[in-house]
Order: sequence, then structure tokens, then C-alpha cells
Amino acid sequence: MSVHEDAACFGYFGFGAGYELGTHRLTPAQASRIRPDGATYCHAACPHSAACWEVHRRRVRGLFPDAMADFDRLVVVYGQGPAVVEAWWHLYGCAPPDLSVMAGNLEDGLSVGVGGHPRQRGAGSLTWPLTPVQPRES
Repeated sequence: MSVHEDAACFGYFGFGAGYELGTHRLTPAQASRIRPDGATYCHAACPHSAACWEVHRRRVRGLFPDAMADFDRLVVVYGQGPAVVEAWWHLYGCAPPDLSVMAGNLEDGLSVGVGGHPRQRGAGSLTWPLTPVQPRES
């Protein structure tokens, strides 16, 4: 069974990467040899990567609507890519909300992969098994 089937992590971008490492399907040393660019499972191997990222961003928008609206305003000025992330970091001293939540998803995937549970972070905390997220808004 593949990571995305086993973890059922669609819409929780980053979770599959942590889960892959936690279940020892791929060690960090193997990842660096197989994926020389350092890309994680979610970026490089998941067949649902692009759609998952979009659903992840929709989920983050629901968790942090004001922060995502601020980020969207910066995207208008800087475009998508490293420049907008750098501008956000300069203004707020942290990663943008979609990347911050992705990092938490990765941490939670790793924890579940080694037999633990997702970390409690308040209203947006993950549960295990994950709650299925729909690919499109109704």
C-alpha cells in the first residue's frame, strides 16, 4: 500500500512526508540519495501532490482567514515564490500560514508513523485517523 493510501492524508500536505519517514519506508539518508533536490514525499512522490496542496491551502484559509488574506495581498505585490515568503518573514518573523501548517502536518505524520499521535495545537489539531477532506468545495 502506498503512503497516500495508508495514511489517507489528502488535504494535509506534509503529513505523508512525515509518515513516510516515521514508518521507515524512507530514511533521511535514502531520501537524499533518491531525491537529490531534498524534496519530500508530498513534493516528489505523491500522485496527488498539486491537488492536495490546493486543498491544504483551503483548509489553512479556514483556520487562519485573516493571515491568509494578508498573504494573498503580498502575493499581488511579490507574486508566487520565494520573494513573497521572504516578504512575509520580514514582516512577521515566521513562515506564512500555509507553510507553518505544512510543517505541523509533517511533524504529526512523523509522530503517527512511529506509533504516536498528532500534537494538540488547538482548534486546528489533527486527529488520527485523519478526517477526510473533500477535493473540491461544494
